[in-house]
Amino acid sequence: MWRVLLLCAKAGKIVIVQASNTGLTGGSTPDCDDYDREIVIISTLRLAKIHLIKNGAQVICLPGATLYQLTDALGPLNRDPHSVIGSSCIGASVFGGVCNNSGGALIHRGPAFTQMALFARIQESGHVELVNHLGIALGDDPESILARVERGDFDPSDIVDDPSRSCSDHNYQTYVRDIAAETPAR
Repeated sequence: MWRVLLLCAKAGKIVIVQASNTGLTGGSTPDCDDYDREIVIISTLRLAKIHLIKNGAQVICLPGATLYQLTDALGPLNRDPHSVIGSSCIGASVFGGVCNNSGGALIHRGPAFTQMALFARIQESGHVELVNHLGIALGDDPESILARVERGDFDPSDIVDDPSRSCSDHNYQTYVRDIAAETPAR
């Protein structure tokens, strides 16, 4: 998949990454003809593993992982995913939920949110780089990093706690309830 992205970037294509394609978010499928060049859709549905880390206090969800899978993984730990409403039973992806800030109805946890991610970005020069903000030391080679994450090939000693990054918004309850604030709650 990394090599496909490199080829698409080199060819100047628009790349849309698709998770479970439920259409709940509308972000994973082109919805009009207003694009200035050809589009390549990369499906991540087969990348659906979930890795529990920190004794289940956190999870690493690959882009095709669904809320249903996350619910199953967290159940034995007496934990719930960020969203426990309708979309969790129809195959919506964790990735889509985070991208769309879902789960806000569960005010005690706040919306789906993370600063811990592994993502690719195409620079203005056309160079593709893999950015590792997962908080896990995985090396420097993009293909090796992606393979290790997919396999779950990392140890607790590889996990780096970065106090400047968070997997959830711990202050959500405070500012969403501040009805006198001059700024939007979300």
